[in-house]
Amino acid sequence: MVKTPCSILELCVFLYHVVNLKNTRCIEIDAHGPVPICSVLIYNPYRRYEVWRLMTYLAVHGGYIHIASNIIGKKMCKSNFDLTKL
Repeated sequence: MVKTPCSILELCVFLYHVVNLKNTRCIEIDAHGPVPICSVLIYNPYRRYEVWRLMTYLAVHGGYIHIASNIIGKKMCKSNFDLTKL
C-alpha cells in the first residue's frame, strides 16, 4: 500500500477534510471534489502573510480520484527511479 511519509500525510489531510466538511458544512466529497477552499492549508491570496500556505496547499486534494491518482503517480515515479539505480 502507501509507504512514503508524504503520501501518508496527504491521505491524512484528505481524510480530515472529508470528515470536517461533512460535519461542519454538510458537504460530502465525492470522486471529483469539491476542493476544501475553507481549509487553513490552501493558498489564499488575501492571506499572503500566512507563509505556510505556500507549501501546505500541496497536501490538499479535491476528490477521491485526485488523491488516488497522485499517490499512484508518485509510486510509479518512485519505482522508475529505483530501476535506474541498478
